[in-house]
Amino acid sequence: KIFMVGCGALGCEHLKNFAMLGLATEGSITVTDGGRVENADLNRQFLFRSGDIGSSKSGTAAARVRALNPSVKISHHDLLAMTSTTKVFDDDFWTGTGEVNEGGKPRGVGAGDGLTFIIDAAESQPARKFLD
Repeated sequence: KIFMVGCGALGCEHLKNFAMLGLATEGSITVTDGGRVENADLNRQFLFRSGDIGSSKSGTAAARVRALNPSVKISHHDLLAMTSTTKVFDDDFWTGTGEVNEGGKPRGVGAGDGLTFIIDAAESQPARKFLD
C-alpha cells in the first residue's frame, strides 16, 4: 500500500517504474497532486500529453499507469497534501489503507492495515513540510 505525493517529473518517473515492475498488483497505490497539467510540464513529465493540458495531474497520471499495466491498482486525489487537507489526510488515512470510499471516509482502518510506505515526490514546500 503505497501513498505518493506529487505527480511532477519525479512522481511520473516513480509511477512509470511501479507500473513496469508490477508493483501494486496485489496492493494499491494512492497518489495525490493538486496541480493541473500545463504546457511547461510536457517536456519533463512524460505521462502527460498536449491534450491533457488543464486536466488533473493525479487523475491523468493514474489513467496512464493503468494503460501501462492494467493490473496495477491505483487511485488518486486531486488535492495538495497540506494542513488544510487534513480532513482527507487524517489519522485514519495514515493508519488505514490509504484509500477512501465513495463517502470520502477511509476504508480498511485497523491495526496492521496501514500504508506500507510513503513517497515524497512533491514539488511544493508546503507539501514537503506536511509530510515531515
